[in-house]
Amino acid sequence: MTLQKKKTKKKERKMVNLAFQAVVGSHNYNLVTPTSDKDKKAFFFPNFYILYKGFQPASKAITGETEDIEYHDIRKLTHLLFKSNVNFLEVLFSVEVNTYHPVYGKLSYHLSLDFLYRSVLGMKAT
Repeated sequence: MTLQKKKTKKKERKMVNLAFQAVVGSHNYNLVTPTSDKDKKAFFFPNFYILYKGFQPASKAITGETEDIEYHDIRKLTHLLFKSNVNFLEVLFSVEVNTYHPVYGKLSYHLSLDFLYRSVLGMKAT
């Protein structure tokens, strides 16, 4: 195998397809201050290499001066939404979403604030 082929295979392992990226935190609630950074959650589709090797869904956070981005495997999303994890429910109601795949439209199609309210009440201890 030539050096060029090895580099190509290594790039293929690192490549992922971004599904969507949503703003969360203070920018979502109009609580922005001059020193606020922009927090985002991004979900990606795993590539063939990740699926073939059987890697578990992964997460990674990248922190910058003006922007913090958390990257999550989209395979985790259904589990987190099913558990009514408020941090991830917020993604569905974000004011700013960059979509790169139609999957986000299917997720947020039937959602409303009433749905969010009922989901959060389900976490309330009785």
